[in-house]
Amino acid sequence: SDPAAVTSSAADALVPAQADPATSFETDELSEEALSAELSQSQIGLLVGLGATDIHKAASSFAQKNEALLASGEMAQVRRMRAERAEAERQLLREDKALQLEVVGAKAAAAQLAAAEVQRAELQEEITRQTAAREELTQTSATLNAESESVSADKLAAIQTLIGRHTELKQQQAGFKKECAAELLRLQGVRDSLPEADNSEDDGKVAELQQLLKAETERATKAKRAVGQRSRDIGKLQRAIDDSPARAELMQYERRYRELYLQLAIKSEETKKYYNSFNKLEEKKGYLVKEVSLINSIHENYSRAAGGAKDKVAESVGGLVKNVLASLEKVQQRLTAENKTKEALQAQYDKLVEKQRRYFKLVKEFQAECQRNEQLAS
Repeated sequence: SDPAAVTSSAADALVPAQADPATSFETDELSEEALSAELSQSQIGLLVGLGATDIHKAASSFAQKNEALLASGEMAQVRRMRAERAEAERQLLREDKALQLEVVGAKAAAAQLAAAEVQRAELQEEITRQTAAREELTQTSATLNAESESVSADKLAAIQTLIGRHTELKQQQAGFKKECAAELLRLQGVRDSLPEADNSEDDGKVAELQQLLKAETERATKAKRAVGQRSRDIGKLQRAIDDSPARAELMQYERRYRELYLQLAIKSEETKKYYNSFNKLEEKKGYLVKEVSLINSIHENYSRAAGGAKDKVAESVGGLVKNVLASLEKVQQRLTAENKTKEALQAQYDKLVEKQRRYFKLVKEFQAECQRNEQLAS
C-alpha cells in the first residue's frame, strides 16, 4: 500500500469525527481520554507498521486537523459545557451541604422547643395551683372578715367577762372542795367521838351535807362546761384572726404573682420566637428543595433536548421565571399585610403599657393612703 495514504488514514483515525450539534447533545459526556481511546486495534497496527518518517508525518497531520477542529469552536464548546456542568454540580453540592446544616439546626430548634413546651406546662400547673390557693385564701379572708364584723365589741366584752367569771368559779370550786373535805373530816371525827345514840342525827346531817355538796358540784360542772364552750369559741375566733393574711402578706402574694406572670410572659415570648424561627427555616427549606428540583429538571430536559426542543425548554424556563416572580409578589403582599398587623399590635401594646403605668401609679398612691390611714388610726 501507499505510505502516504496510510499516513493520511492514520491521521484521520487520530482525529475524532465532528459531531453535529443539532442532532447530538452527548458531546459534553466525552473527555480527552475517551477521544484517544476510540482508536481501533487495526489503526494501531497501521501506526506500528509505519516508519519514523511516516509517524512524524501522521503526527503533523493530526496536529493540523486537531487545530482545525479547535478553530471551529466545537471542542471549546464541549469544554465550556463540561466546565459549566462541573460548576453546577459543585453548586448543588454546596447547596446540599447548606441544606443539611439548616436541617440539623431545625432539629435542634425543635428539641429546644419541646423542652420549652414541657417547662411552660410545668409553669402553667404551678400558676394553676397558686391561683387556687389564692382563691381559697381570698374566700377564707372574706369569711373571717364577715365573722369579725359580726362579732361586736359588746360580745367581746361579754366573752372576757365570762372568762373572768370562769376563773373565779374555778378558784371558788377548789376552795369549796377543800372546805368540804375539812368539814367532812371534822364531822367524821365528831361522829366517832359521839355515843351511838346520836349517830342517827349525825347521819341525817351528813346526808344533807352530801346532797348539798352534790348540788354544788353539779352547778360547778355546768359552769365549767359553759366556760369551756366559751373558751373554744374564743380560740376559734383567735385562730381565724391569726390565719387571715395581713396587708404585708397580701402585698407579698401580689408581688409573687406578678413575678410569676412576668416569667410566664417571657417564656411565652421565647417559645413564640422558637416557633417563628422553625417556621421560617421550614419555609426556607421548602424553597431550597423546590429550587434544587427545578435546577435538576431544567438540566435533565436541556440535556435530552435537541434542536428546536431547546427553544421550548427555554420558553418553559421563562414561564417558570414568571411563576417565581408571581410567587415573589404574593410573598411581598403577605409581608406588607404582616407589617400592618405588626403596627396595629404595636399601637395596642403601647396603649396597654400606658394603662399599666397608670395602674401602678394608682396602686402606689392607694398604698400610701393606706399607710397614712393606719398612722392616723394608731
